[in-house]
Amino acid sequence: LPMLYHRFYEAGPDWVRQYTREAVKTERFPVYSGLYVPPLEPPELAQTIAMAFEGGASGVSLFDAGAMDAGRWKTFAAAAVGR
Repeated sequence: LPMLYHRFYEAGPDWVRQYTREAVKTERFPVYSGLYVPPLEPPELAQTIAMAFEGGASGVSLFDAGAMDAGRWKTFAAAAVGR
């Protein structure tokens, strides 16, 4: 479960795809990309989830659940659950 807090590194969602790909290449187990939610508004959250899946993630994990509001949950459902 790589913690891909791209905003901590002043990086965009493409960074999540890149590091998810690297983890998928080196691990023998499914990779779930860890995403830090508080700084992500719904459009960036959707894009970041998409980048994780493009990188080969089996799923995503969200941190901090307390930051999930109605808009983020709706975005998450559309981007991840509906896959």
